[in-house]
Amino acid sequence: MSRNIQFESKSARTLIAHAERRIAEFEQLQREYSGTHPYRLFRERDASTGLHLFKAQVERSPPIELSPVAFDVLHALRSSLDHVVYDAAKRLGGKPSPKFTKFPFGKTKKNASDDLGRKKSEVPIELQKFLLSFKPYRRGNRAIWGLNDLRNEKIHRTLGTMAIANTRVLFGDGIIGRLHFDTASKWDGRKNQLTYLEARSADNINVDINITINVTFVTVRSPRPCGERLDADFGWMEADSVRLI
Repeated sequence: MSRNIQFESKSARTLIAHAERRIAEFEQLQREYSGTHPYRLFRERDASTGLHLFKAQVERSPPIELSPVAFDVLHALRSSLDHVVYDAAKRLGGKPSPKFTKFPFGKTKKNASDDLGRKKSEVPIELQKFLLSFKPYRRGNRAIWGLNDLRNEKIHRTLGTMAIANTRVLFGDGIIGRLHFDTASKWDGRKNQLTYLEARSADNINVDINITINVTFVTVRSPRPCGERLDADFGWMEADSVRLI
């Protein structure tokens, strides 16, 4: 099925535009949160290695307002897929049911195919093949599968924090015979702690540190800043899925 220039899913386009506005709102809230510097800096000595660890402890959680905004973005993007399937099915002469007609998903390719073949969905055969070409299953299209997976999560349990550091080391007055240190940016999600410097000695060291606190989706295997992930999902909808919309 090639894209018909005369076909336009207005409802899907409206949802995508809404998601774009909400992403901008999310990013603004995150910048405001990070700008409050919700962390404290401290040092501790690792008894097992003897290293002096320079750390930042994130002490304030992200504002609760971020959760419904993130959910709204995910819901709008995911729902736009269902809307375009319904509109396309009607355009091709089918009699889709708003309750049962949806974009297919499944853990495997067969599961996704079975999802399309449910009773009352009324998705024309030629459209079914086209939808499956997007590989909407776990080992298929990671972007589209991840979008559906995140939308189904309890979003208030999904958002967390992650810190990264840009570190500059300065030396104070005094005599330094030999100094060994390594800059680092090691995040411990369980403690909400960032290690940004490891040193053999902590004397006469001043650290100029710029820490960025990002809100992340903590349920995924490789946490990414939410704003980055939402932008990526939006980008996919605008680029790859334009073949369908």
